Amino acid sequence: MTILFSNIKRIFKNKLNLIFMLVIPVLLTVVVIVGSSGGAVYKVAYIDKDNTKLTEMFLQELQAKSDTIKLVECKEEDIQNSLINNQFDCSIIIESGFTQQVIEGKEAQVDFYCIEGTNATEPIKISISSFFNSVKTIGNSAQSDEEVFYACMEKYLNGSIQIENLKFGGQEEGTQRRTLSIGFFAMGLMLLMMSATTLILKDKESNVFTRIATTPVSLKSYFIQNILSFILVSLIQIVVVLLILWKGYQMDFSGVFLQLVLLSLFFALSCISIGIIISRYAKKSSHVNAFVTLLTMPMLMLGGCLWPFDYMPSTLQNIGKFLPTRWYMQAATNVLEGKSLSSCYIQMLLLLFSSIIMLVLAFAKKVNAAE
Repeated sequence: MTILFSNIKRIFKNKLNLIFMLVIPVLLTVVVIVGSSGGAVYKVAYIDKDNTKLTEMFLQELQAKSDTIKLVECKEEDIQNSLINNQFDCSIIIESGFTQQVIEGKEAQVDFYCIEGTNATEPIKISISSFFNSVKTIGNSAQSDEEVFYACMEKYLNGSIQIENLKFGGQEEGTQRRTLSIGFFAMGLMLLMMSATTLILKDKESNVFTRIATTPVSLKSYFIQNILSFILVSLIQIVVVLLILWKGYQMDFSGVFLQLVLLSLFFALSCISIGIIISRYAKKSSHVNAFVTLLTMPMLMLGGCLWPFDYMPSTLQNIGKFLPTRWYMQAATNVLEGKSLSSCYIQMLLLLFSSIIMLVLAFAKKVNAAE
């Protein structure tokens, strides 16, 4: 196990690796997510065509429960231009008959309009969804009795009735923030693993392969210990960074921490296999650095690590579906949304099989000790 522990020391001795390991994922998360999560005030235009006690409750509750929302009454014909000119962040239209449909237990919804291509108004959507999903639950329970409905609504607003809202209740916003933090974490993990695997090329350049031939250590043992050292370092990075994001910056990973660690290990193995195959076929360290630069950022961008995947054109989305970064982000998103680990088995198998194929291709090349 000499090579294994020697590799770990070499990896942590390199200050650039420590930047990839901790600074990039944590700093980007703090700057982009935590730093931008407060202080914003959203101007919300509303049109209440129903004008009932329920819609009045809604508007009062939305304004009272949030210091970041400013409600402004608006005319319907002015909404489109107001949104385009950034006079409002979004608009809400409550159609006539909405309250009656809710009390009768029928499907009813509030129309929500915003500029496409931005998730800045997600907190408002969540507040609205949380309120009206609770309202619909009370409406179904009231069984068309208006008196019972409003009595329950009063108790709900006073806190006497607690309604568990699994889909909304602020979870969606938290999930988006955690998913984006996982994307930045994937960047740090990918950069570290691809950088660490260049140790193989450095050993080849310094004739380590030739010296190994004169020792009891076989090349097979050498490569196995290298891979194990990379996996162990990735495990350290995964646990440390996720704990920092969780405990230090309120990225709530409770209940999904172990699942994220396991998924990240699958992704780390994929990154390791990519780095190894580059190192095995490259002639010089400079070639490896060029390949890593050319591969890493496009893979992260197309995989949806740096921004929401759905924001990209369909052509780029189709390319991204074949990348390990996309498989990892899909699996991580599923887990963060509360789905079981078994729902990610396809992505996990894709990561595993692609890693095996790349490792087979990497070691299919015979080592020429005379090089």
